[in-house]
This record gives sequence, structure tokens and C-alpha cells, in this order.
Amino acid sequence: SERIGKYKSWIFPSLLAMLVCCAVCALTSSATGIVSVPLITALFAWALATAVEDCAVDGFAMACLNSCKEQGSSRWLLAAVNFAQVVGFKVGMFYASVPLWHVHAVYGWMALWAFLAIPIVVVLFMAMIIQEPVQAIVQEYQDASPVALPLIIKQVLGDVFSALRQPNMQQLAALAAMYKVGEKVLLAMYKPFLIDQGYTAQAVGEMVGTYGTLASLAGSMLGAGLLAVVPTKAALASALAIRAVMFAMS
Repeated sequence: SERIGKYKSWIFPSLLAMLVCCAVCALTSSATGIVSVPLITALFAWALATAVEDCAVDGFAMACLNSCKEQGSSRWLLAAVNFAQVVGFKVGMFYASVPLWHVHAVYGWMALWAFLAIPIVVVLFMAMIIQEPVQAIVQEYQDASPVALPLIIKQVLGDVFSALRQPNMQQLAALAAMYKVGEKVLLAMYKPFLIDQGYTAQAVGEMVGTYGTLASLAGSMLGAGLLAVVPTKAALASALAIRAVMFAMS
């Protein structure tokens, strides 16, 4: 919608869909221990909505950065956006650990999802207040023209392959892909591993959410410090060495 904005037209429906998923999950009882079809469907829709919202928020942030580029404030704004994304993610991880599990232990299943819906409502109201850059919206809709989906896909693939032909880009893409695949596999297996070791769900949430968040913040500060004093490759090698040691200890 031109009136709402290109990115907010995706952000609003995604947030509303997440609230609906919270309501469905809250009304789906977990007392029997049996995973029901409505619960699985709601969780799948939740994951889809969060993925769409994540992409839209990144695009919204880039639009804001582009609008400030001509004013000479893009550098500090880029730092602020990166800081907000990293710290926001850490705060969300903490919010979803100890406080959330204590709410579930004391007040039950429905209260857990109501508590989880609070930050979604807060973000929804913030999105209503914050305006997209007008120049970006006007240019987007003035330049827009009906394009068939196959042509869009062809253009996107052409841009991707064009980027991969740049010097060292293939090695960088391979490194990033290997890192992300390994990270996702590790995260998917870590919590079941803790459950198999006899930890309760609340203990797992506390360890992963609280202590994991603190360790992640420490890692972020350590990475920033390494980049400030050593070359990028040396900092990356140091981080990989630290992770390898942690794997060996586990």
C-alpha cells in the first residue's frame, strides 16, 4: 500500500498473524502432552510470519539508511541500526527464557502465550508511529510497473550470479553458507541434547536463554575488540579456534 508504506505493508500483517498464532497456541491445551494439528499449524504459521517480518524489517532499516545517506549521518545510523538489531535479539532471547518459563510454571500455558504476545503488541504500536522515508515510498511507486513473476525471478537470479562473479565472492559465499548451515544444525540439536542429558524444559530455557544470551553478548564484545586490534582474517580464525575448543570440551 502506498499510503501505509512498502515495508510496513508486510510488517503489519506479519505481526497480526503472529498474534493470531499466539491465540491459537494459547487455546490449544498442552496438558495431555500430545502435539495437536492446530498447534503444529500455528507454530508453522508463526515461523513463516516471523521470517516475512524479519525480511521486511531489514528492508525498512535499509530504506531509512538510504534516506539519511545524503545528510551525512549514514555512518552513525548504521551503527545504531546494527546495535539495535543485536541488542534487541539478545533482549528477546532473555525475555523468552527465565521470565517466560516462570510465567508458565506459575500461571500456566495460556499465560505463557499472553506474555509472549506483549512484545509483539509493543512492536505493532511502534510500527504505527514510525514513518517510512517518504522519498523512498514515492520513488518505489513511481518506478513500479507490472512485471511478471518469472521476469522478477530471472532478474533476481541474474543479480545473484553477477555478484558471485566478482573477485573472491564465491569463496566468501561458500564460507558464509558453511557457517550458517553449521550454526543452524548446532542450534537444532543443542536443546534435544540437553533434554537427553536429563535437564528439564525450564532448565534448558534458563541455560539457553539467560546464560546463552550473556555468553553471546560477551562474544559480540570480544569480536568487536578483536576487529579493533587485529586483521579481519586473524579475528575470524581466533573466533573459529575458540568455538573449536568449546566443541572439544563438550
